[in-house]
This record gives sequence, structure tokens and C-alpha cells, in this order.
Amino acid sequence: MGRVKKVRDEARARLDAIGKVASSFVGLRPAVDALTNVRAVPSCLVQLDHALGVGGYPIERFTVVHGPSGHGKTSLALGMIKSFLKLDHFAALIDAERTNAGEWVGDMIGHDLLRHPGFVARRPETFEETVADVRNFCLTIAEAKDKGTLPLDTSGIIVVDSLKKLVPKALWAEIEKDTKGSTDLMKMIGRIKAAMNSVWLDELIPILEKGGVGMLVIAREMEQAQEKRGKFLIGENYKVGGGQAVNFDSSATMRCERAAYVVPAKEKKEGEGEAAYDGRYYGERIRVTIKKTKLAWREEKTVRCYFHTSNGQWVPKGYDHARDLIELADRFGVIEKKGAWFSFDGTKLGQGLDNTVKLLAHAEHGGLFAEIDREVRSRFSKHAPLEGEEAA
Repeated sequence: MGRVKKVRDEARARLDAIGKVASSFVGLRPAVDALTNVRAVPSCLVQLDHALGVGGYPIERFTVVHGPSGHGKTSLALGMIKSFLKLDHFAALIDAERTNAGEWVGDMIGHDLLRHPGFVARRPETFEETVADVRNFCLTIAEAKDKGTLPLDTSGIIVVDSLKKLVPKALWAEIEKDTKGSTDLMKMIGRIKAAMNSVWLDELIPILEKGGVGMLVIAREMEQAQEKRGKFLIGENYKVGGGQAVNFDSSATMRCERAAYVVPAKEKKEGEGEAAYDGRYYGERIRVTIKKTKLAWREEKTVRCYFHTSNGQWVPKGYDHARDLIELADRFGVIEKKGAWFSFDGTKLGQGLDNTVKLLAHAEHGGLFAEIDREVRSRFSKHAPLEGEEAA
């Protein structure tokens, strides 16, 4: 026993000596303190939170959204803005596309949140303006937290819509001189923008962490020839523009596409897309295909989820969060279906999906919605996200 004690004492003394030296390293901290876990802000898109695997939208990181035009990219981005503002965080919209009209944004996120004091926006003229705005947003939040002006858990999200529209100031002069619209100039512009994005991301990742801010960028999707398809692509026919750094530095790449229209059950016909309805519909069902690279274990597979929008015909304009929730609650066994009736914890919710959605979406039933939402989220870890044909 004496020998064992001696060995233990020597080992403890060695660790104590190592600890004393390590504590004197300038700028370095214990790994357990410095290497923090992925932090996330719960979003209003419950299926997306489940699919991402971290319980919400990841902050201190960079994500990319792409997909066909008009298929839900901006709707997903505004959903994240809505989520942050509802929890009284900050949100910045860099509207380089100049297509986000205030009335439409208000319809999507709520006109009260459109006027939230933490919601700021800009329509930049140059790439440099955006870089400066993002830097100022992150560092100002970080400084306010350091001074105690803001609670330490205050976060923010930056949405750039879209990366393609950010043109460096120096290139405008070249573009204006090029009266013939030469192909060589267009190729040069693409290479320069990709290089500038790469440099920007080198600065961006540390300041996102410093401010506790998440960033979502909408990128251009381009069709890609078979022989040029690479490992970073989600869709086999697509390439994400902006340069390889955009894909490499993103923690998740999400592709949006309209999966179907939400059609009244009594009017739904056989078929898909426009063939399934005769012109009357409640909204859209958007499929999100996600490739995660820096959100826990590296996954070679892609996962899928859905969110729904509403045109105001059945539930208020914007997002149909109740339909998202019911789908997941049904899959997790949180709600019961007997015949056409849906029930939760012994309480009948409605007859048929559409009526159940309407009941949960109504303001006076907010408490019931919150109960089901809590129960669904408590089961995230017990159910794997959909993948492949499961989510078709």
C-alpha cells in the first residue's frame, strides 16, 4: 500500500506542477473552458431544430442556404430572424437583393417584430459596406456584453440576401468600362469575389464567436455538369456559388425547394404539385435538405425536414408553425389519432389535420401549442432526423 500511495503522490505532484505552469500561459485557457460546445437559439421552425441536431439555430457559426429561385430560401432566413427577435435577441438583414419589402417581411415575421428595436437592416451598395456592417454588429454586441450593458446570453443573427449581389467597389469601375460585356471580365469578377469571400471568412468566424452571433447567407445555386460535381454539393446537379471557402467554412449547408402546395383535404386530388389542386391552396410545404459538417460528429449523410408557409386562407399569413408541429408530434407519438380525430394527453384537438392546425394556430390556444412544443422538443434525442427516401 505504501508503494501505491507513493506513486499516486508523485502523479499528483506532477499534475500540480503542470497546472501551475499552464496557468501562466498568456492568452491560453484550460481546454474545458475554451473549447465550448455548440450553442444554439431555439427557432420557430421546430422540424429544422430537430434536423440540425443542436436544438436550434447554431450561433457563433456560419451557415449557407441555397436552392431554386422562389422555393423558400428567404422564408427560411426570415424564420430565423423571427425566432431571434421573439426571444429579444438582435437581428440584422443585409438586403443586397433589394427585394425584401417591409410589408412582406412584416407578414412573415409579424408586424410587431418588424418594429422590434433589435431588428436592423441595410441595402448595401458594395461588398465593403457589408463587411463593415457585419463587423460592427458583432463587435458592438460583444462590447456591450463586456461592459454589462447586455446580458451575457444575448445573441444575434445576421442574414445576407444574397452573397451573389455583393460586389467589391473596385470592380464597379471595371464593369462600367466593359461596354461589351466580355466573358473574360465575368470570369475575373467571379474569381475575385470568391477570393474576397475567402479572406472575409477568415475574419468573420472569430468575430461571430466574439459576439455570440449566428450568420446565415443565401448563396446562388448553379447547375453543375456531371464531370465537375464535387464532394461539397448537396444536390447532385448543383454547385453553390461564392467560392469553395463558403462551403468549407459553413457549419451547415441547407437546400430549400418547394415540395408541395398545402391543399384543403377535401379538395386534394391525385398527383403532385399543381396537379394536386385546382387553384385553391393554403400555403407551401418547403423541404430543407441539410448537410452538416461542424455541428457534432461529421455526417456523410444528408438529413431532411419541412416547414410550411401560409397565404392567410386558413391560418394567419406567414408561417404555418402548427402544421410543422403536428407532423413531428405525430411521428414522435406525442399526439394520438383515432379515426379523423387528433388528441393530446386526453384532450381532443380537432377533427382532421386542417381543423387541428387551425385550432393550434389560433391565439387563444397558445398555451396548448406551447405544451405540445415542449413535449416534442423533449424527445428530439430519441428520434433520428429523416434521411433519404424517408423524407420524400
